[in-house]
Amino acid sequence: MRITVLYLLAFIFIAILLGIAAYLQLYKGINPCPLCTVQRVIMGILSISFLLGIALGRNRIGQILIGLLSALISITGIIFAGRQVWLQHVPSAVPNSSNCEASLGYMLHVLPCTEVIAKVFQGGPVCAKVDWQCFTLSLAEWSFCAFIFFFVFSLWQLRRPTN
Repeated sequence: MRITVLYLLAFIFIAILLGIAAYLQLYKGINPCPLCTVQRVIMGILSISFLLGIALGRNRIGQILIGLLSALISITGIIFAGRQVWLQHVPSAVPNSSNCEASLGYMLHVLPCTEVIAKVFQGGPVCAKVDWQCFTLSLAEWSFCAFIFFFVFSLWQLRRPTN
């Protein structure tokens, strides 16, 4: 299969995942915590890298650049989703402070970016709460699995010959 078609399929897969998240938020009332919101943003950035892959993936240099970029973005997603999975499975790791109580937009408005990232990554009780499950996996676990899949996909795209 052509590399551009695979990037298109990856982009569509992310659009479906983000659509499911939006559906759960808008119609089921499952509001994302700041850690979830960061994961959605990372997923959106990853989808943009796959769109770039459609345009740049036809030559070897573009394929390498997009593969490395998407692998780096996927690792970032793995870290944030992994943190939330950790918070959900290890209750003693959940900080008592309410770092995640304020919305991400508010925190970005009143705090420096580095402090926002630290507070969001630290998480809080709202980040450890499991609101929804499918096949016994929470949204954070599904997000974690998706980022791992996209990381492996990105590495695989690096190794493929250009066609």
